[in-house]
Amino acid sequence: MKVLIRQMEVKDAHRCFDLEMSCFGYKVRFDKDILYSRLSGLAEHGVSFVAIYKKEIIGHISSFYTRTGDIYVDFLCIQKKYQRKGVGKQLLSHLQSENPRSNIWLRTGSNNQIAIKFYLSMNYQIHEVKGTEWLYRDIVMVLKRK
Repeated sequence: MKVLIRQMEVKDAHRCFDLEMSCFGYKVRFDKDILYSRLSGLAEHGVSFVAIYKKEIIGHISSFYTRTGDIYVDFLCIQKKYQRKGVGKQLLSHLQSENPRSNIWLRTGSNNQIAIKFYLSMNYQIHEVKGTEWLYRDIVMVLKRK
């Protein structure tokens, strides 16, 4: 499935927020204004892209530069009905091609075997296993592009 990928804009933050809420099924209450502000900031100052299919945003990758110049992926999420159709691969590949010399870091829960398999197939390796974090309610795995 081929999608259009473009830089995330501040106006995309509401749709990306809705995608995150549906993809990750947060069980805790979030302040929508705080998350919207975070997404707006990533759109304006981060390294973030959206995937568009039939004029609709169906996925996004939100990331930012760290103090060391590395890139940290905050979120990669795809609308449920478009998952496992190559959209995440296109977004992550686009981020990598736009930043070929940067180290790219991300994390996922150790119980998310689909995500782990995906990241390993995209040339990431497990760098560190941390303790339980509230967002994942599971052991967190930090991955880095090889």
